[in-house]
Amino acid sequence: AVARLRPTSVNCHIITEPPPAPWQETDSLFIVCTRDGAMPPGAQRVLAKKASQVAEMDTDHSPFLSANEELCDLLVGFAGADAAFAGQ
Repeated sequence: AVARLRPTSVNCHIITEPPPAPWQETDSLFIVCTRDGAMPPGAQRVLAKKASQVAEMDTDHSPFLSANEELCDLLVGFAGADAAFAGQ
């Protein structure tokens, strides 16, 4: 890692306008897991307000384990890749 270090401009700290937060310019999906025991669904819904889309799944904290096919379908649909995966 040290070999990859490079000099930094003395002006690197000067920002005329802060860059927009990524969630303001990029489509995002927040999946509320309604049976999550680690984070209550109400708290998830508060966080989800920043996402451009919100979906709910009747699953626990780890839908990638407990509902992987449903999660995959949801993510593929969000990505607009239905047609790309249809032939595979």
